[in-house]
Amino acid sequence: MTYQLLFGLLCDLAVITPESLDEYFFVGELSLDGSINRINGVLPMCIEAFNLGVKKAIIPYDNKSEASVVKGIEVYPVKNLQEVISFINRECVINPFTTNLKNYFANKNISRS
Repeated sequence: MTYQLLFGLLCDLAVITPESLDEYFFVGELSLDGSINRINGVLPMCIEAFNLGVKKAIIPYDNKSEASVVKGIEVYPVKNLQEVISFINRECVINPFTTNLKNYFANKNISRS
């Protein structure tokens, strides 16, 4: 099930309000147990979201470092659907994750031939 369809259902059931979704970009794989799994390609997705004017992204917790490389987007890492719903409904606080780019790239193993 895609996030859009799921959030449409949650809005219809009055679990969340549609207005609360407008400012966010959502990406991730929702598993049957409600956890949000890591996905490939988060960096280009966040770059495109930024280019489209999106300023906030809710992404899988395990993608937080990659997504936070994009300047201009606040990255909110989540582990499960309940965290997303609580955050959107302002029942919990998730601080935006930031990455120190210098340290991020210094820690990557880059082999040269």
